[in-house]
Amino acid sequence: MRAVMKFGGGILTDAGSLERLAAIVQSRAKRSNVLVVSAVNGVTDRLIAFLDGGVDDEGSVERFIDETASRHEIMLAGITADAAFADSIRKLGRLLYGICYTQEVSERIRNLALSFGERLAAIMVARKLAASGIKARELFAEQAGIVAAAGLASGACRFAETRQNIGTITGLLNQGIVPVITGFYGIDANGDVVLFGRGGTDYSAGIMAKVLDADLLEVWKDVPGFLSADPKLIPQARKLDEISFSEAEELGYFGAKILHPRTIDCIRGTKVTAHICNFFDPDARGTRIVAKRQRRNRVSSVSCKDGICVISVASGAMVGVPGVLGRLFGTLAESGIVVDAVSTSQVAIAFTIDRHDLPNALQVLGQLQGSIIESVQVFENAALIGIVGEEFMANDGMAARILSSVAQAGVRPLMILDPASNNSISLVTKSADAQKAARAIYSSLGLGDAA
Repeated sequence: MRAVMKFGGGILTDAGSLERLAAIVQSRAKRSNVLVVSAVNGVTDRLIAFLDGGVDDEGSVERFIDETASRHEIMLAGITADAAFADSIRKLGRLLYGICYTQEVSERIRNLALSFGERLAAIMVARKLAASGIKARELFAEQAGIVAAAGLASGACRFAETRQNIGTITGLLNQGIVPVITGFYGIDANGDVVLFGRGGTDYSAGIMAKVLDADLLEVWKDVPGFLSADPKLIPQARKLDEISFSEAEELGYFGAKILHPRTIDCIRGTKVTAHICNFFDPDARGTRIVAKRQRRNRVSSVSCKDGICVISVASGAMVGVPGVLGRLFGTLAESGIVVDAVSTSQVAIAFTIDRHDLPNALQVLGQLQGSIIESVQVFENAALIGIVGEEFMANDGMAARILSSVAQAGVRPLMILDPASNNSISLVTKSADAQKAARAIYSSLGLGDAA
């Protein structure tokens, strides 16, 4: 059996976590394993903060490099950091010193700098596996042959070309060596780093599962699996033993940070089965993700994405004019703004975006005022609640039951969104009302006691 095992930065925190990772891989040594790893917890965030804060002092660069090297060496707990590790630290230092001297950070240089968290983690994990008696070798994305193209929001894999480049990986597997591959980024035709966005290591693991024709994709997390609700809203939420690809995608878009939704795009139509596995309880069942689950026509989960805002634009010029939606959303897309949900009428369009994108969105919309837009209204503190279940919307009265429970809880939705598929329905509420609405829905659908 060929398995791809993804280990995220959230669980790579200290020497103990590295020891636990090695034990998990050792316990599954009879398989042909490929590892995909994220940066150590907090390293990428520190890199972003350092670059955004202005790199204008040589001493601060030196301290940053020393602290980064020390963090990984402490996790290795006495295992010697070899030449490969030292070389990566040295290259990161050169990048940061160069930025300090020139006071310029191009997107190309920034992407390269942000890839070093994964590079250092891959070397560290490979050395720990070797010290534990497991033959392993780190492969950076360029060595693994992951070809990518840049997009507006994040990069995307070029699968046909990547599949042609897997010889190095299969060669290691044939020698009984575990490849430890960097997640989060690929390399474009010019040899430059293309980032897959936050959570992109899940996507990298999906890429590997697809191009290597794997049987299994294991995503190791610090949670037991997908749950029937966001536990921050509903502490009594229970673990789901099985969900479908479609449900996993929907839950990802609605804010469940268990699996990046683009991961499913990679494995849909393949023989791959995905498992969410509990890093702290490796023998637990976790959540199995399949093309079609056996028990259907019922709700799986209630999820919530907070930190969004609702923008409503209105104009009589929209009535009967072709191309208005295309121009509006095309202009937003050109600025890298992702629209989550949309509701339309004859003279108005309401949509949701991440709250952090609001200043940029208002600037973009200002360029359209006087042409296709007459007025813009904003509600800043909102939450998107998604109710997900495979084909559950085929059940008569399901939507009515959901909306009735919200009304009985005294919550007035800001938006109600018709489902584009049979797998979900969603609504937008004030952030302050999100928990009340989610608990009411959870209870009314019989998912458990939300009291």
